[in-house]
Amino acid sequence: MIQQPLREFLEEAGWRERFAFIGVVLLATSAFLSTAGASLGLALVSLAFVADFDRWRVLLSSPVTLATAAVGAFVILHTLGMVIARTDWSSSLGEGAADWLKLLWFIPFGFCLGGSVRRTLMALGLALAGLLLGMFWRLDWTSLLADPARFFSTRAGFGFPAVAFALYSGTALIGLITLGGRLVGSRGVSRYRPPSVRFLGWLLALAVLLQGFIQSQTLAAWLAMAVVLPVILIAQYRQWRTPGMGWSLRRRVAIGGACVLVALLLAANSALLSHRAGIDADRTREPPSGAVTDAARSSFDQRWHLLLFGLEQWRERPWLGWGADVTDELIASGDRPQLRLESGQLLRHLHNTYLEVLVQFGVLGFTLFALPMLALLEGLRRASKERRIPADLSLFFGGALLFTLLWCLIDYRVVHHDWRVYWVLLIGSAYNLVLKWPLSDTPMPRGGSGSR
Repeated sequence: MIQQPLREFLEEAGWRERFAFIGVVLLATSAFLSTAGASLGLALVSLAFVADFDRWRVLLSSPVTLATAAVGAFVILHTLGMVIARTDWSSSLGEGAADWLKLLWFIPFGFCLGGSVRRTLMALGLALAGLLLGMFWRLDWTSLLADPARFFSTRAGFGFPAVAFALYSGTALIGLITLGGRLVGSRGVSRYRPPSVRFLGWLLALAVLLQGFIQSQTLAAWLAMAVVLPVILIAQYRQWRTPGMGWSLRRRVAIGGACVLVALLLAANSALLSHRAGIDADRTREPPSGAVTDAARSSFDQRWHLLLFGLEQWRERPWLGWGADVTDELIASGDRPQLRLESGQLLRHLHNTYLEVLVQFGVLGFTLFALPMLALLEGLRRASKERRIPADLSLFFGGALLFTLLWCLIDYRVVHHDWRVYWVLLIGSAYNLVLKWPLSDTPMPRGGSGSR
């Protein structure tokens, strides 16, 4: 996956292309492994992007770029207006706005990928390797070796909050499912061939990520996966049924082996799955506490009161909101016992990204924030229809974006470094493929169809 892009890098003469390649590799590898490495990768990508300004014209032809520029301008003007109006939280608005503006880093990252499918696959593969390495690095080996049964029943986030790790591992699982055919073997081969090292690695990665996804014990992410998984499996089955794809014996054995592996893992974790689902089912049947002296007692209880609080705040300023990332200060100023944990600590955000956008930026901001995503989805649909990107890669981005949008219903991590890097990787890679690069502007040689 990395050999061809590396060969292209070694053949490149321009320092800008070298900076771009190093930045992409460093950012992708360090995304879930090292904050310092990811920050350095972003810096190199930004430097290469700024230095290559003479090719920016390719960006202006994309509706995604124009919609994203509108979002950036809105955040800046909105924050300046709030500061001039001297709102109660003027001093913290600048930092919050900067966190939102950092999401625009997906444009330099996508630009540095240069429209190359090979580089995109390389970046996704390196991010997967970094996520797996980070899991083993942060694993509590002492607890695992001392009491394996207890370890596998304990909620784990492997260095991240459990709900965030559920997003990252779930997206990686979608990638392994949709892009795994590249590692299974040749198509149309009728005789059986022994499993390759790459296939065995794919099977091991599938097992590790699925176990981590289950151990996150994030019921909402499980439900989101239950929605996305049938969609991508049906779409993938239809792709493989198209003429010329073929069903090699090796592929059939691989699919059978993966199904057996998944069944075994689900069976081994059946007690944990039923316990977690049972607890949440009991809590959903229990009406949320309405007494003002009661603290929020469960995740469902918390989200219910946060939803009511967020809607109340939004109705006070429906069009422009309260300002960038001031929700925690709104919660603190309200001083409501329902918005406290049992320990007495206040909840810090609304646990819903869409409600956060409405409260912070109002209906106008919400509409502007939706435009780049809609433009990106339309660009992916059109690129797939025109066969400018492989069908399996298009399916991955569709499934990953759907999973992410569903996850955003249950949490909010826009202002955190791990989410920012995840966003830059996923959205930047998709954005890179919807850009229409002229052949003379492409910073790397192109192969045949689908092998850029």
